[in-house]
Amino acid sequence: MFQYASSKLSTRSVIPCEVITGDVTGSSKLLVPGRVTATTSIPQGAMSMPIKADKLRGQPDVMQISVGVNTFGTIELENNSKTTWSDDIHWIRALRLSDDCHSYNVQLRLLSSPKQSTSSSSISEPSLLLQCVRPISPGQELLLWFSEEILAMLQIVFLTPANIQGIQIYYCIFLNT
Repeated sequence: MFQYASSKLSTRSVIPCEVITGDVTGSSKLLVPGRVTATTSIPQGAMSMPIKADKLRGQPDVMQISVGVNTFGTIELENNSKTTWSDDIHWIRALRLSDDCHSYNVQLRLLSSPKQSTSSSSISEPSLLLQCVRPISPGQELLLWFSEEILAMLQIVFLTPANIQGIQIYYCIFLNT
């Protein structure tokens, strides 16, 4: 498979077996340590399978993995990454946090579960879901942010329209400052 890539000098060249997007490559040969990159285009709205919260404990030992979308439209590890990643810890632990709440492309969300009966002694552990919030191109890094429900559970403060008074002017609704 050959893809065309344009350089900064506006010349076009043929590059075998790699997908070039800007200055970032989707080739599994050129993986960047500490990052999760897409090997295929991931459409907005694509989701992972449900993630058990206990799979988020621990430190990942693999520093670079790549993901794609399977035939069912689910975000999952790419085949080469599946052989190196441990099943003890979910691969989303390798995702880097976005620098801010505006530049993320995947969001961790709380998966709604059916209501539990109050008479039931077993309460199921909440499941999470990773959802793509904007299209991701091959070679692009996946950057994580949290839904409002997750931010509240983690007690991470986030701004609402009531906090924003103007350009870089913020107001604390609790302290009236």
